[in-house]
Amino acid sequence: MPMGDNVTLDRGTGTGTTPAAKPTTQLIDVAAAGGMPPAGGADRGSGTTGPARKRRRKAPFILGGAGVLVLAAIGFGAWYSADHVAPGVTYAGADLGGQSGEQAAQIIQRQFDRHSVPFSFDGTQQQVSAADLGLQIDAQQTAHDVIAGQPAWQFWRWNSSSTVSPQVSADAAAEGTFFSEAWPAAYTVTEPSLEYQAAKASFTVVPGQAGQGVDAAAVQTAFLDSFVHGDSTAQRVSQSEVQPTITDEQAHAALPTAQQLVRKMTFQAGGKPLITADAATVGSWVKISDRDGQFSAVYDTKAISDFVKQNAPAKLDPTPKTQTVLASDANVVLVPGSTGKTLGDVTSFAEDVATKAAAGDSSFDLPVTEVPFETKTLDRKIDINLASRSASLIENGQVVTTFPMSPGLQTNSGAMQAAKTSTKVGNYKVWYKTTVQNMGCTPQYDYCTKDVKWSTFFNGDQALHGTYWHNQFGISDMSHGCVNLRETDAKTVYDFAPIGTPVSVHY
Repeated sequence: MPMGDNVTLDRGTGTGTTPAAKPTTQLIDVAAAGGMPPAGGADRGSGTTGPARKRRRKAPFILGGAGVLVLAAIGFGAWYSADHVAPGVTYAGADLGGQSGEQAAQIIQRQFDRHSVPFSFDGTQQQVSAADLGLQIDAQQTAHDVIAGQPAWQFWRWNSSSTVSPQVSADAAAEGTFFSEAWPAAYTVTEPSLEYQAAKASFTVVPGQAGQGVDAAAVQTAFLDSFVHGDSTAQRVSQSEVQPTITDEQAHAALPTAQQLVRKMTFQAGGKPLITADAATVGSWVKISDRDGQFSAVYDTKAISDFVKQNAPAKLDPTPKTQTVLASDANVVLVPGSTGKTLGDVTSFAEDVATKAAAGDSSFDLPVTEVPFETKTLDRKIDINLASRSASLIENGQVVTTFPMSPGLQTNSGAMQAAKTSTKVGNYKVWYKTTVQNMGCTPQYDYCTKDVKWSTFFNGDQALHGTYWHNQFGISDMSHGCVNLRETDAKTVYDFAPIGTPVSVHY
């Protein structure tokens, strides 16, 4: 039987002897049939009619999955666009494409800090940076504006330059100071000032005047525009009418502060005044500035240093003076010593003076370098010989001079040492000296001698002193116990023997 023929069973008679044939499958070319399946039942190959099988519906599932992908793509794009710069976008001369907002902000800040533009006025060119103009950029906000202005989803704006205005803040005072220092010739405006008048030792206000100055707004605009475009082409500085940055009223208000600094100053060494600067001189040390729109008055440390260097050295003796002390008592100074003194470093000293003087001080210890003095001993003593009625001054074992003298009554006759009026034998030390005094003249004494000069006491009330009432020196015992000397000789003893000088009295 040919393949593909249909076999019909004779079900009506039941007498057919032909074996029942198995159904065959007919292959149908769906494409050839116009893309449609054959009509009929489930067994389309046999042509027989049977129960229909259910078709599987895949399209809704495919469409749903695609929708999820689309929504995810849209969500990702929205997230990416909100925090990333579109591909190929440049700003301030830097490629920000694909950078996150934080990364873009860092790049913008770096570009801003590095950016500078040459500006010139009247032939004077100056490289100008953001710091010079007192400008600070909000890099985070600027990066946000770049992203918002050219979002990543707007593919037609990829690979282009952003020209959003940078978010900046400015310090006008710092900018003005920079301009006036960079191009002073551009300014004809006169600021009010405090002028010192040495003759009166006082400050007065010189009023300010409006005039021409650098057009700060134009310079700032040009600088920011060049930054946005990454361009450093040279620019010209223009001028505009400007007012003084400080008012005359502010200048008058600053007068008392400046005047307070005008006062006499004393500089001392070793606790003693050495040099003095009068108020008129100190006033010339006061430096007035009007930086950042405010007056300030401070001492000029260089002026202080120069004054000290010019005047102090001549008042300082660099050579030490030897001190002489008594050999028998080192506490007895015969000739005072002194250190050699030279002026030390006055740089830090001047700064210290400026600080302390501003707080009200007016006396300062100079930085002095001292050279120690040497000390030598000198052996001095007084030798009184009662028998020869003489007094000798001895230094380092050598007799310097000998004077005739008159000891106390009966020192060399009669009761001698037992006599109340005798000059007593013994070893003593000078304990008191006076240039003139009355002797006796009190109830306990039976005599009174006025105006006795050059007394050098060694044993209680017994002293070597000048005598004007007799001339028995070296001849007679005349006193109430003292050693009488001619007044000139008494003066020599007074000068020779400091307190503590040994005195030997013997026969």
